[in-house]
Amino acid sequence: MRHFVPALVAAAVIVASCSEGFRYTVSGSGPFFSRYEGDYVYLVTNHEWRVIDSAMVGNSSFHIEGECDSAEIVYAYLGKDMSSATNIGNPFILEEGDVRAVEKSEGWYGFTGTPSNDRLADIFAEFRSIADDRAKLDFLAGEISRHHDILGVSLLCDYYILSGGSSITAARLMEGFPEELRQTPSMLFLEQLVSRAKTDVDGKYMDIEGESVDGTVIDLASVVDRDGAMYVLLDFWATWCGACRESLPDLKSAYSEYKGKGFDVYAVSFDGDREQWSDFVHKNGLGWTNVIIDIPASGFRDVPEVAAYGVNGLPWNYLIDCSTGIIVGKNLYGEALFPRLSGLLGN
Repeated sequence: MRHFVPALVAAAVIVASCSEGFRYTVSGSGPFFSRYEGDYVYLVTNHEWRVIDSAMVGNSSFHIEGECDSAEIVYAYLGKDMSSATNIGNPFILEEGDVRAVEKSEGWYGFTGTPSNDRLADIFAEFRSIADDRAKLDFLAGEISRHHDILGVSLLCDYYILSGGSSITAARLMEGFPEELRQTPSMLFLEQLVSRAKTDVDGKYMDIEGESVDGTVIDLASVVDRDGAMYVLLDFWATWCGACRESLPDLKSAYSEYKGKGFDVYAVSFDGDREQWSDFVHKNGLGWTNVIIDIPASGFRDVPEVAAYGVNGLPWNYLIDCSTGIIVGKNLYGEALFPRLSGLLGN
């Protein structure tokens, strides 16, 4: 599972916000890090996107050591500073003990070595082995119901929602957690997110409009209602989002294979530089409907239409059944998009 990229605020300083409490270490080594000597590995809290600790890469390795009052859900980022740092692994739990970064693929790490992280790794492995999307979500919901602790918070906030789980079900799952955990930053953020969402999987899509490359205003409804349209992917993205750019080859392949069978894409960009966005669309041959919307200084989550969809990061998408207007899929990327389209539209 690649992480969905938030609108990170650049951090020029190295911050450690944990005070006295339990001790932790996070470490990793290997040839991958040899290319980043002198850069930093940052531990960033999920949803707040606050740097709580960091260490310089040296001798093809990094070692972070500190103290915390309570367990935190964090991501590891790597770069010269936070303005250019890239996520290098799945979320993990910063808890007492020695957490080890284990390379899963080039530049992508899992984290093990402590009880919660070992259990999280086992759950994720079982999750990945399930083929059916609905069964995956049912499995996660069951695990969340069994873990009303920091592990369950991570499963709900960092896996269930990003894997296509409904905001309605997420709100129900949240009710089972004790009050002290519902007051954690991750859960408070999720509660705000789901309370603002007006639609999600199994609900009717909501219209949204933006300005195309040539300046024409195009709304989503006009694409959904086109003759021959069967399924439309509403795709939220930006050129500055690395994960968005990584997902484009698969999306282009899916569009090429299924556009003649009723598949279309309506892509909404969160770029601030319209010329850069327009150039990128042309140079990369993005032949579907592309629009850009105005984003306030406070961020894309404060755009009413975006908040109505519960968008929490980028990339983020919804698959709409044009015959009913119902959202039938969410956050379908790479290996998840092709089988869904194949099942709906045939090979």
